[in-house]
Amino acid sequence: MTLAFAAMVTVVLGVAAGAAAAAAEPADPLAPPVRAACKEVPSCRASCEGVDEDARAYSPIGHFPGSFTAPGAPEAIVSLFPCGETLTRRQEGVTVLLRRNRTGWRTVGTIEDAEAQDECRLVTVGPRQVLLCQANVGPEQGILTAALCVVSASEGGLDHDCALRITDVSASGCFSDGGDSAARRHTWAAEIKSWSAATVAGSPGARVEVSVASLSVPPGENMDRACERATQRLDTAPREVLRLELAFDGRKLALTPDSKRIAGRFPWVFDSVAE
Repeated sequence: MTLAFAAMVTVVLGVAAGAAAAAAEPADPLAPPVRAACKEVPSCRASCEGVDEDARAYSPIGHFPGSFTAPGAPEAIVSLFPCGETLTRRQEGVTVLLRRNRTGWRTVGTIEDAEAQDECRLVTVGPRQVLLCQANVGPEQGILTAALCVVSASEGGLDHDCALRITDVSASGCFSDGGDSAARRHTWAAEIKSWSAATVAGSPGARVEVSVASLSVPPGENMDRACERATQRLDTAPREVLRLELAFDGRKLALTPDSKRIAGRFPWVFDSVAE
């Protein structure tokens, strides 16, 4: 064996050994901005699999690279959620805005909320980007809430604003307008059937389909016999699909005038409609 050949064999074997050692070491499953966001919680894991519920560990459920404060800014929004909790308790989570500088990623701001990866779309609004997300919460006292919300950067860090919020009270009973017990009541089932980011009247925005079944109920107490009969009929009641459009004005998302009129037919269904 010549000295040149022996040297070549040594190099090849050294490279192979290095590759094998690298393969044996587990890769870091947390991207750098996610690892930086994990500094905001007591403990962080790549996955909740096998984690004891009492460990108070968090796991990333959303990671959205983008430019949220200025054009081209190297930023990311990361959402962390505690293992063992259900996502309907979103207030238990933490969402973090991070920016990369020369030394790495640092936190710019946080909110107590959680946004899952498959619930959000990155939307460019003017020179910056925002997250447009559907969020479902509940049941709380039998009431389910579905909302279309915007997560955006502000001077203070992060803002979370829900432009559209609907309720489903089918498991809760019947409710009168304004809480007047002498007024007629309603019970209803409603959900966001689908939504997509879209250009609306030349501006960034969204198109939403809301499915509604609503029944009128005579005045009375919440779960009296008339209310019970109505809630039982909801399963077979006809559902109407409302097609709504929302457009951004600056960082604020709101229903278009035509969509406000459509939503106005069911004011008891829409818990919050941005003006």
